[in-house]
Amino acid sequence: METENPELRDEGFKWILAHKEGIKGADHSLMVKPLMSCLTDKVSKIRSCAEEVIVEVMAYIGFEPFAKQLKDLKPAV
Repeated sequence: METENPELRDEGFKWILAHKEGIKGADHSLMVKPLMSCLTDKVSKIRSCAEEVIVEVMAYIGFEPFAKQLKDLKPAV
């Protein structure tokens, strides 16, 4: 999610979404910041995938960790 290559991010998101059941066992605290930064990506597909993954992660950790990152969120270019 942190790579500059949009194709790699897209493939990574596709893999994560294809294996949603694995999100339950992941370290969610490490996912919040990279996911939030993907919401500002220039590529709309990346932003869309990030939104989908955020919804899945939020089911396990709630809104609060994401709310803390909102202050640093900048609009998409």
